[in-house]
Amino acid sequence: DEEQIQRMVEGTDRQVGIILKAASEGQLKVLRAWLEEYAHSQSFYIAGASVGQPTDHDVDFAKQTGSFILSFQEPPKQAVIDRMRSADLVLRHSEIIYRLFQDVEDIYDFHYGPREISTRVCRLNLGKPAPFFIKGEGTRTIGRATLRDGVATTGDKVSYNLLRKVGGDSSRVEVVREGLKLRSITVDRMTVKQVPKGQEAGILFEDFDDLEEGDVLEGFERSERPPLFGIMKKPRFYHEA
Repeated sequence: DEEQIQRMVEGTDRQVGIILKAASEGQLKVLRAWLEEYAHSQSFYIAGASVGQPTDHDVDFAKQTGSFILSFQEPPKQAVIDRMRSADLVLRHSEIIYRLFQDVEDIYDFHYGPREISTRVCRLNLGKPAPFFIKGEGTRTIGRATLRDGVATTGDKVSYNLLRKVGGDSSRVEVVREGLKLRSITVDRMTVKQVPKGQEAGILFEDFDDLEEGDVLEGFERSERPPLFGIMKKPRFYHEA
């Protein structure tokens, strides 16, 4: 409606605008129906929908409202693509409908998901732990870790989740603790910055000692969410929970 469009133009609306383009009215009907049934449908607003290639008029409207243009089986002209890119706006063309659906998911995550994302950077197997006395702290637990993949390091950038088998069943695991920080890594009594491949290393966590043989560690690094589709560097707005 006109009031909704005006709020989008003013930047006061907290719905993501979508301009749909398709090769037929039947396709538009299917796309509309899917968006209405989509789990996060209330986060989107169909600002426009029409048959045919994206046009300069669509680009102008997208610039006014900050909307995304999603084109299904109607390839846009290069001039239209260039105009959208120059305005840091997104135009996505899909020949397969499930790719368009995935684009909608990605747009939702970009606006409503966390500003940072976690990427798994390593996985380690733990052998039998050993007690270790530290002056001023008492007896702590040293884990014997073998690197399965990736790079495991100390420092603030990487945090670790501890996984443990449930009842000895290797097919069932539970997360015992999240967000653990590695305090130190030792190999042959020498302190190192990362767990070397092919060698067992002793690891000590900050304020955590509940380690068991057979546990698995997964390391995650947090980073700022990358530009959406390599184009949009930041959302038009951030959802405030």
